[in-house]
Amino acid sequence: RTVQAEVTLLGDPVDGFGSSVRADVRLGRRRVEAWAHGAAAAALRPRLAGERLAVTGRLRPPSPVARARLARRHVSARLDVREAGPWRAGSAPTRAANELRRRLAAGAEPLGDDRRALFTGMVIGDDRDQAAAVADDFRAAGLTHLLAVSGQNVAFVLALCRPLLRRLRLAPRWAATLGVLAAFGLLTRFEPSVLRATAMAAVVCTADAVGRPASRLRVLALAVAGLVLVDPLLVGALGFQLSVGATLGIGLLARPLAERLPGPRPVAEALAVCIGAQIGVAPVLLPAFG
Repeated sequence: RTVQAEVTLLGDPVDGFGSSVRADVRLGRRRVEAWAHGAAAAALRPRLAGERLAVTGRLRPPSPVARARLARRHVSARLDVREAGPWRAGSAPTRAANELRRRLAAGAEPLGDDRRALFTGMVIGDDRDQAAAVADDFRAAGLTHLLAVSGQNVAFVLALCRPLLRRLRLAPRWAATLGVLAAFGLLTRFEPSVLRATAMAAVVCTADAVGRPASRLRVLALAVAGLVLVDPLLVGALGFQLSVGATLGIGLLARPLAERLPGPRPVAEALAVCIGAQIGVAPVLLPAFG
């Protein structure tokens, strides 16, 4: 059917085939995949997640080939956008996150296109402008994970905020830490690996606040269980599987391997973490990528 409505972007638009642009949007209470071409694509491309855009288009069922893939993203239909009209900003949190993303991208302009795309990919997970050749080089070197945000970024943010958080009392520190985690998740669009890391950090923060510290494996189990209860389809997300597998491998194998590896202790610990993570992701990597 033909629709004329205001949609809310649920993710940042990405370039598709040719000159087309694709984005997941909320139409009423449904999540649909919007595709735009020509002038409509030019109007959709600069928008960011959380912003609202008036569109006219045709709503139809997804193709049988894409149905299973789209279902994992909660997408139930496809919207072919014919016209895209006026837009307006979203809620206050999304406005703040989008403003920060735009400022970071603008500040990296002097780096040039390739390096700016690397910067935004490593810092906020925005890899939309990365050249295919650069991505291929990182993939060949086994460093693709550096092009996306992960638990490492969450640790950096908490370390940066730690001097300020330590000045607060217990309850305000707990609330402020959760606020920092939520803000970073919103800034990076809650990528699966960031979801896993922020959930684990929230569990650790809460356990410390109530005086019941938990082991790494218990923290991972609680975080994963909580996330899957909220969104069961996360189990099909490759990024989530890799993040959980790497963390599990580190939690189970890093310490025993560090005790057996020769050489200086810091070097042995670093190698043990890398080996443990690699073993942890192997059951996912091998079937998915060979």
